[in-house]
Formats: sequence, C-alpha cells, structure tokens
Amino acid sequence: LHSQNIAHTDLKPEQFIYLLDKKEFKMIDFDFGFTDKIYYPGGTKEWFSPEDFLKYKQSLKTDIFTLGEMIHFILTKEHPFQHHFDGDLEQAVINRKYKILAEEELISKMLEPII
Repeated sequence: LHSQNIAHTDLKPEQFIYLLDKKEFKMIDFDFGFTDKIYYPGGTKEWFSPEDFLKYKQSLKTDIFTLGEMIHFILTKEHPFQHHFDGDLEQAVINRKYKILAEEELISKMLEPII
C-alpha cells in the first residue's frame, strides 16, 4: 500500500495472518485505505497515532506509528499504551507516554514523535 502512497489508517493485529509455510505476515483487511483528502479517522482508538487524536491530516507515518505499537504488542503481548486504557489514552498517545517492555531500537524509532 505505501509504495502506492496509500495509508491504511486503521491497522490492528487482527488484520494480519502469519503464513507458517512462507514465514511471512499478510494483511487480510483492506477496508479503510485513504487518499490525501482524509483528515479525521474512523477506526480503533487503541491503535490511533497522535495525528488521529489531533485530527491532523493523516499520512503514511500514521501507519508507521501504529506498526510500532503492533510490533511491541507482538513481542510483549502488551500494548505500549495499555496502562492508559482506563484513563486518558488520547493524552498518553499525543504525549507519547508509552511503556516500552521490549528494548528494541526499531520500536523506539517507530514511536518517535511524528508530528
């Protein structure tokens, strides 16, 4: 999608399967791609990026932020903002108050400020 300048903007782990024989992940849900005209998201708040909560124009970086959340979730079985699910998730994501349980440089880079 990104190679065609299309962002999904509603990524979440349930939309991927892992093919054991090919040792690769495949996306199985393509219901929410966008053009450059979308500014306000629909979707799943637990996987929002700061741009989503701030209602900024979405970009490919929106998906990259969510992929960082998802990689953390896959590696640790915990969402990096899970400790804010009962409180102010929006402010935690905007201010990047995440709890990194895996010390992976990739995850840290993907969750760096993008706005």
